[in-house]
Amino acid sequence: MSAIEVRVAAPSDVEDVARVCRLTADAGRPQPEDVVDPDLVADVYARPYLVLEPQTARVLLADDLVAGYVVGAVDSASFYRRWQQVWTPTRLPRPEGADPGLVTLLARPLAALPDGLRRYPSHLHVNLLPHVRGGGNGALLLAAFMDGLVQAGSPGVHLRVDRANTSARQFYERIGFEAEDEHLDALVMVRALGS
Repeated sequence: MSAIEVRVAAPSDVEDVARVCRLTADAGRPQPEDVVDPDLVADVYARPYLVLEPQTARVLLADDLVAGYVVGAVDSASFYRRWQQVWTPTRLPRPEGADPGLVTLLARPLAALPDGLRRYPSHLHVNLLPHVRGGGNGALLLAAFMDGLVQAGSPGVHLRVDRANTSARQFYERIGFEAEDEHLDALVMVRALGS
């Protein structure tokens, strides 16, 4: 059994978190090897969080190696505006043939913000490598992240999950998330924080 530890992410964790992101990019599996722009997924779902809002990021270590992470933002709208001003210009253009949906999110991150979630202004992205899934590791990682949101004064958090990913949806329901709304292929789930 691996020794498990959860801690606040450090600047030196950026590339390890990006690696975990790539290795879990396809519904928990590695992204296909023939992806035109293999770093794009990490430039959307990992790196900007560690650069722009590192205090919210948590990593799960297994035997001192990053094997999972959760990143997010306390105030999603404010975070996405900073992203568009600071992060986007450093990451565009992308190679021809890069995933157009991810390129759009990179260029216009506010498009990812669901309407009507004032009570749940924070959001998150979480990924664990297969060898650390189960056994409560995901719940441990998310509890540390949500404790940080509570300390920052957030009243609630939201996330998106693929509607077809029933195991992820069940996991989120077990730790207190509820289905809020469906947007195209994703289900928005929410959880109140604090009192």
